[in-house]
Amino acid sequence: MNQKLTSVLLLSFFAYALFAQDTKKILIIGIDGCRPDVLQFASTPNIDGLLPNSIYSYHGLNNDITYSGPGWSAMMTGVWSNKHGVTDNNFNGSDFVSYPHFVKRIEENNPDLYTVSISQWHPINNSIVLDFADFKYNAPTEADVTSEAINQLENEDPDVMFLHYDEVDHAGHAHGFSEQIPQYVTAIEGVDTQVGLVLDALYERPNYPTENWLILLSTDHGGIGTSHGGNSPEEETIFYIAHNENFVAQIITPDTIAVTDPTDCIANQFHLSLDGDDDMVDIPHFTELDFGVNQDFTVECRVKTSNAADIAIIGNKDWDSGGNKGFVFSFRFATGPEWKVNIGDGANRVDINDGGAIADNEWHHLAVTFDRDGQMTMYEDGVLVTSLDISAIGDISNGSPLRIGADIDGGYDYTGAIEEVRLWNGLITPAEINTWKCTSIDNTHPSYNNLIGYWPLNEGSGNLANDISALDNDGIITNPNWSALDSVVTYENTPKITDIAITALDWLCLDLQQSWNLDGRSWIDSSTTIMATADEVPGSLRSTINNSCAEDSIYFHPILNGSDFVLTSEIEIPHNLTLIGSGISETSLSANYQNRLFLITHEINFNLTGMTLQKANETINGGAIYNQGNLLLKEIVFKDNFEGSTPKTLTNIRRIKIENVVEVKN
Repeated sequence: MNQKLTSVLLLSFFAYALFAQDTKKILIIGIDGCRPDVLQFASTPNIDGLLPNSIYSYHGLNNDITYSGPGWSAMMTGVWSNKHGVTDNNFNGSDFVSYPHFVKRIEENNPDLYTVSISQWHPINNSIVLDFADFKYNAPTEADVTSEAINQLENEDPDVMFLHYDEVDHAGHAHGFSEQIPQYVTAIEGVDTQVGLVLDALYERPNYPTENWLILLSTDHGGIGTSHGGNSPEEETIFYIAHNENFVAQIITPDTIAVTDPTDCIANQFHLSLDGDDDMVDIPHFTELDFGVNQDFTVECRVKTSNAADIAIIGNKDWDSGGNKGFVFSFRFATGPEWKVNIGDGANRVDINDGGAIADNEWHHLAVTFDRDGQMTMYEDGVLVTSLDISAIGDISNGSPLRIGADIDGGYDYTGAIEEVRLWNGLITPAEINTWKCTSIDNTHPSYNNLIGYWPLNEGSGNLANDISALDNDGIITNPNWSALDSVVTYENTPKITDIAITALDWLCLDLQQSWNLDGRSWIDSSTTIMATADEVPGSLRSTINNSCAEDSIYFHPILNGSDFVLTSEIEIPHNLTLIGSGISETSLSANYQNRLFLITHEINFNLTGMTLQKANETINGGAIYNQGNLLLKEIVFKDNFEGSTPKTLTNIRRIKIENVVEVKN
C-alpha cells in the first residue's frame, strides 16, 4: 500500500567501519617523435592491451610548432606557444610563471601528493618541470627511465608520475619517420616493451586494488623524412590514449563533413589523394618526354594541399639538385609558402619561386609554359604570375619517367590531391590556359593536336592512371587513395596536445580556474553519462561514481527495456554528488534483496532524481539507503525494500529533503 515517506530516527548508533575510497593517481607516458600511424603498424601488445578500456585517438594534433621544446611545453602546461612562449628547443622567452607545468597546480592544491618526473630528454625536467615536482631524474637511456619508474612504484608511493622515452625520435632522425623504416618500427616496439615492464610493476603494487590509476600516453610530434618542425600531417598528427580499468572503449576519429567546394570547378566524381608516404603515379618514359634543347612544352595540373614543403608535385628529374636534367613543380625551399617551378640541364638551372601560397586546402590550377629560346612563364588559376629567361638552358632529356607525387627516385613525396594533369609539346596561350582551367580537355581545345599526355586522375578505383590523349601512356599508381570531391575531414573534435595536462588536472578533481587561461580540454568527461546495463563492468554506475569528482552530476540513462539495473553490493557515495535517472518508469535500481543500494556518510550531500529504488534488504540499518549525511529526493519511488523481514524504506540519521513526488510502495 502507499504511505508517506517518514524519517526513521535511530535511538542508538551502530559501529560502522568506513571503507576507504579508491585513491586517484596518474601515470603519464610520453614517447618522443612517435607517429600514430606507425604505432598502429608496429607490434605493440602492451600499449594495445590498454585500448579496450581507453578513450583514445590516433588523430590528435599538435597543430602549433612541431619541435620538442614547444611540444612538451604545450603538453605539460595545457596552453599553446603564444602563451607558454617556447618556440624552439632553447626555451628562450618561456613564461612558466604565468603558465606553469601542471604539477605545480597539483602541488599548490595538495602539497601532500608525491609527484615524479623521469625524462630521457633532460630539458623537460631542467626547463619545464623546474622545481615543481617532488622527485626528478634525468635518465641516460630508456632502460634507466624504466628502472627508476619501477623503483618509484615498488619503493615509493607516487600520486603523479611522468615518464619520457626518446629512442623513437632518435631512430626517426637517424633513419626516417616511416613504417617503411625498420629501425623506426623497431624503436617503437622497443619502447612498448619498456611500457610493459612499467605496467607490470604498477599492477603488482600491494595497494593497487584500492588505487584508481589514470594512464595517459601521447607524443610531442611526428616526423617526415628524417626531421620535424613543419606543418605537415605527418609532423602534426599525434596519438592520445586515456586509460582506466573502468572506462568503456571510445575511439575518437575526425569528422567528415559534406561540403560544396567553391574552388572545385571540374565535374569529377573522384580525385586521387596522395598521403606523402611513398604514394605516387609512375608514367614510364616515352619518346615525347625527350624535350631536348629546343622543344617547347607546357605542363598543367590541378592541386589541393595544405602542406608546403620541399616536395615534387610533378616532374621528370632527380630533385636532389635543381641543376639535374628535367623539370619539377614544387615549393620554395624549405617550407614555401610559395609554389615554384624549376628546370635544369645538368649544369644550369632556372627557378621561379614567386607562385602564390597555394597550400590552403583549396583547389588551384597550376600551369607553366617553357619557351626554350625565350621565357619560362608561370600561371596560377589562369592568371600570369611571372616569367624568367630560360634560353641558356640546354638539353634536358634524361630518359626518365614522368612522376606525379614524387621525383624520379621516389623521394620528395607530395601530400594532397591532384587531378587534370596535362602535357603539351607546344606553348599553350594565356587565353587557352584561362579558358580551360576549369574544363576537361576534349578535341575542341584549340591546341588539341599538341596534347601528348592527359591524366584526369578521376578513375575512382584501381591503380591505373589512364592517359586519354592519343598517345595512351597509362601510369601506375602506388597505394591509390580515391576520395570523393564533396567532403572534407576536420580535426576540430579530436584531441590536441594541450589536452593531456587538462585531463590530468580533471582526473584529480582540481577546479580549473578561468584565470589560468588554459587552452586544452579533458576527454574523460564522457564517463558521466551512463549507458551500461550491468554492475561491476567498465562504464557502470559504480565505476562512474568511483571516478567522479565532488559536485559532479551523473546522468544514469541505461536502456533497460523494463528490467532492473541490479547492484551486486551497496555503493558508498564518496563526496557531494547528483545522480539523475531517466524517470521512475525508465530507470529502476534493484539489489535483489541482497544488500542496500546506497550509503551516504557524514557531511556528504547526495541528490537523487528520477528513478525507482527497489528490492533492497539489510538486516541492520536496512532499506534502500542508509543516510548519515544530507539527502535530497526528487521524483523517486521506493518499492519492496526491507530490513530483514520488515518492510523499511530507508534508514536516516541526518537530513532528508523531499521535492515533487516521492512514493513508497510495499
